[in-house]
Parts: sequence; structure tokens; C-alpha cells
Amino acid sequence: MALGGQVSVGGRTFAGVGDKIADFLHRNGLTDNVTLLEIKTPETKLLGSVYRGGVHAPSVDLVGTVNQVLDQRYQLQRSMAYFKDSSRVTNVESYAIKCVVVIGRVPTGPDEKKSLELFRNNLNDVLVVTFDELLEKLRHLHTFLKEPPAPSANVSRTS
Repeated sequence: MALGGQVSVGGRTFAGVGDKIADFLHRNGLTDNVTLLEIKTPETKLLGSVYRGGVHAPSVDLVGTVNQVLDQRYQLQRSMAYFKDSSRVTNVESYAIKCVVVIGRVPTGPDEKKSLELFRNNLNDVLVVTFDELLEKLRHLHTFLKEPPAPSANVSRTS
């Protein structure tokens, strides 16, 4: 359940500046735990230049976005009690705030694909998903939901 878009997650100074804004804040309807969602564009570059031997460095945009969402999580964890009290929203929890980044497109070359996978799959607390992967997941879900289940040969019939 989305709690909203462009959500303040903390970070404001005494001067009233510096507020950290998350693109979306989502609440798990069963556990009340929250997830931060940061969305960039499909054109956002994921990789930089070749570092060594076919290994590409992550782009400044990708690394910056990962750090941005981690800072948002840090600020939200520090401010959660204040936000719950001041907004009178009590059914949200910060047990283990998940961070999701939707950004860019899967690179085409094998070295680039490997570099992306090595980087993003070794991030501990941030799930990085590309727009084309998200579209593919939605297509698979649509196909699964529209096709009737195949009859099972092991169904026992009682008379």
C-alpha cells in the first residue's frame, strides 16, 4: 500500500532546509514494514568506463542513487517516531526498511552485463531493478494470470 509520493523522510535542519524526499514510501499491508522506492529514468546510465580487463565501474548516477536511498532510509529510521506521532499514522514500522531503485536499462554487452550483476547483487540493502527487467516481470505476471491452470493428471476423483 503506497503511503504517498514525494514523501519527506527527515533531514531538515534548524534553518528549515535539507529535507530528504523519497519518490515513494510503501507499507506492507501484512507486516506494516515500509519500503523506500527511488525511481530514475530508463535513460540513466548504469555503467561508467572500463576499469580493468573488461570490468566496468558503476556510473556516478547509479552509485549516487544507491547512496541517496540509503541516506533516505537512515533519515527515516531516525525520524520515524516523530512522523508517526505528528501525522497520526501508527500502522507503519521500520523493522527493516527495504530500499528499491528502478533505474536505466540492462546493458547489451556481456562484460557490461557481468559488471552490472557483480555490482548490484553485492549490495546488501538495496535492490536495483532496470526498467526493462520490470517490464519483463509484468509481462510474465500478465501471462501467468491470463492462462487457465493446466489440468492435473494426479487429481483424485471421489464418487
